This record gives sequence, structure tokens and C-alpha cells, in this order.
Amino acid sequence: MSLQLRLFISLLVVVMTTGMGFAGDRRAKKIKTPELIDLSGIEVSIEGTLTYERARAYSLPSKKVLDVFEALAGERKIAFSQHDRDRGIFVSKWIPIGEKRFPGLDSPDEIIPIRVRYHVFIPQGIEPARVYINSELEARRRNGQKKMLLYNAGGLEHWLFTELEKVLAESGRALPRDPASRTELFETMVPGSTSGCSQTELLVAGIGNVSNPVLIEEFKVYPIFPAGARDRSARVALQSIVYEDGSVGDPVVIQSNEANPDFDTTSKHTTSFWRYEPARRGDCPVATSWFVIVEYMR
Repeated sequence: MSLQLRLFISLLVVVMTTGMGFAGDRRAKKIKTPELIDLSGIEVSIEGTLTYERARAYSLPSKKVLDVFEALAGERKIAFSQHDRDRGIFVSKWIPIGEKRFPGLDSPDEIIPIRVRYHVFIPQGIEPARVYINSELEARRRNGQKKMLLYNAGGLEHWLFTELEKVLAESGRALPRDPASRTELFETMVPGSTSGCSQTELLVAGIGNVSNPVLIEEFKVYPIFPAGARDRSARVALQSIVYEDGSVGDPVVIQSNEANPDFDTTSKHTTSFWRYEPARRGDCPVATSWFVIVEYMR
């Protein structure tokens, strides 16, 4: 069966099982948050590399890496508003940005960072260890007082990875996009780590003996409106990969009813924060193609 046909069948299955057209469909909450200002070209636009620059693998056991991260967070006085240690999911409280806490942090000249909230994912029970870091940055332009909210600001994630790797005494390996390359990397780093569960191709959730991934709702991040677009409604459908560890990557917009492309960009950023219980084939967690809708309501 061709991949295109399998994807089409999967989409039909999702429509039938959710009754909403796509899995993971939720309306954006009406919460008061700053509008996103598109700062593409000054280090905060990472479209096309959303997950991968913020995802690294380590040869150490996942529990060891989690323990080191928690100790580092304590030393840096990074407190958590939400956490699930068994799943390895952490959401920090808002952290004021200053030289004492973030020594050596670089930021674009055009903005003044105010505070940051980290989303860290160190999935447990799957080896080798993987670490995913996302951030929400509250900032303002130097030529104005209006605040803005930026997803995945780049330097903040790099800073935290650098601090973590100093303690681990290991440089993380970038995670490949395709399942076969991931399997090869993991076997190189920790021989036998994928024994019995190696994957050579991307699977389609809900087809055959492959289950559907399940969104972990309590850690879901809701979208923010692009600048100047809060008076509009939009609905963006994306096809993504939910990997074997529950992370999300390769978001591709497959349908958008909004002429403003910033809705597509913010939707990609939003879903990069989402975490799942991964799909399974038998007892093995597997990477699957998955469809989601991000909805913006006035």
C-alpha cells in the first residue's frame, strides 16, 4: 500500500473516531496573552527546524539525565509550575531574565527579554536519553513599551542545553527526522537499545496493528494570535510526526483558511510543545504520522 493511500485512510479513520475532522482538535482558550510579533530574521524564527535544534540525545540513562536536570534546576533556582517526573515533563514558572541567572545569554538587539518559561521533556523508560527544550519568552522592542510573547526564542534553549551538558560531561547528538536514521543513531549510541522495536519507516496511526498516539492534555500549550490578528478566527490543519518517545516534529500545514501566514507559523510553534503517549505496534512505541487542528477563536 502506498504511503499516500495509507495517509488518506488514516485521515478517514481519524475523522470517524474523533467526530471533529482531526485528532487533537481543541479551541484556543480566550486567555489574555501578548500577541506574537513575527521577528523572522533576528534569530527567533526557527520555522523548518522547530524540534530538531531543541532535541538532543545522550548515551547516559534517561533517569540519570533527569536527575541531573532536576539538580541543575535547583542550583539555578528554576522552579516548576507543572511537572510529571514519571513522564519526564517539566514546565517552569516564569523566570525573570538577568545576568545573574542567565550569564552569557545572547538576545537580538531589537528586543529586550523580560522573562522566560521553559518546557522540558526528558522521556523516561526509553533509551538512549533524549532531551527536548522549548521556551516562551516575554519581551518588548527597544523602541517601544508594548510587550510580546515569542515561542522558541533560540538562545534560551541553547543556554539551558549548554548548562546541562557541562554537568553531563557529554555533548548531545542531534536527533534525525526519519525513523530509520533515529534507530541507527540510537543503536550506535547504546547498542541493543532498540532491540525488537527497531523502525525502518514512518507508520500511519490507526492502521492495522498500530494504535493512535494520545495527547497529554494537562501539558498542552494553547496558541497565541499573531500581531494585529486578534479580531480574526482561523483554523489550521497540520500533519506532523509523533515520535516513539512522544515528541512532535515535522509539522506541515495541509489546510489553512486564513490568508495571514503568521497563523500557520504560530500553529507550528504551538504543536512543537505538545507531548503524547506514543502510538504502539504491539509492545513497541513507534513513530507515526498524525493530524491535528489548531483553532483560533475570537
